Amino acid sequence: MKVYVLLYNAGTDNEGIHSLSIGDDNIILMFEDEDDAQRYAMLLEAQDFQAPSVEAIDREEVELLPKTRLTSRS
Repeated sequence: MKVYVLLYNAGTDNEGIHSLSIGDDNIILMFEDEDDAQRYAMLLEAQDFQAPSVEAIDREEVELLPKTRLTSRS
């Protein structure tokens, strides 16, 4: 299943994925709808975060990332 994630410095050696730290957990946000991901990215930018890019990725690829709890948003 294709989902949308927020990436920083996409395509570079310093690439990172947007996540939330809650306690000891890092939670990666995944969006089912590209428009929702774009809106969330704009909200982050409005709060003076670095502007992330919205990238489509297979959910299975995200699930391979170590020690993350996944959250889909629709």
